[in-house]
Amino acid sequence: MRNELFDLWERLHGRGAAFNSNVRNDWTSLSERYGARREAARRYAWAVPSDAALDALAGLSPIIEVGAGTGYWAALLRDRGVDVLAFDIAPRDPANHHHGDSPLWTNVERADAEVAGLHPDRTLFLCWPPYDEPMGATALRAYIAAGGHTLVYIGEGEGGCTANDDFHQLLDSLELVREIDLPQWDGIHDYMGIYRIVRHG
Repeated sequence: MRNELFDLWERLHGRGAAFNSNVRNDWTSLSERYGARREAARRYAWAVPSDAALDALAGLSPIIEVGAGTGYWAALLRDRGVDVLAFDIAPRDPANHHHGDSPLWTNVERADAEVAGLHPDRTLFLCWPPYDEPMGATALRAYIAAGGHTLVYIGEGEGGCTANDDFHQLLDSLELVREIDLPQWDGIHDYMGIYRIVRHG
């Protein structure tokens, strides 16, 4: 499966562009990139997959993705032979204000965030948990309580436009094992973090 979202990002930023995209001052191209990002987030995903990010996730299989949206990341991973369970509270639903009724790239099952607690043997993958909503914290808390071991989080840091304060406080209690740069849209500072859940006593 071709990574269409990365191809789009690269066309707009230049082949081989640095993943930190804040490199142009041309307002015409900036306006074009903002419009493209809005459409890309609805059709594909909020974060742009790179080969390095997909390789890192593949190495942590099996995976459970909660908040999978259109299933774009899951589709790319499944195409690489990765074992992924993908869930979203409202896959392909006009009421979903993040992706609406955009076509799914792969099978995404309907479930709420607490489904993470049913699969502690898998790596938990959270890609852009919704801003100022409890989904990310609910999934992570259920996963930790069930004995989960590894989180892959894609989003911004505390004070950014992903997840809520509760989630970021939970994230601070985990051990950051590795951080991977992602192709970034203008004004966005997301990253991939691989975290180990540390248990005391």
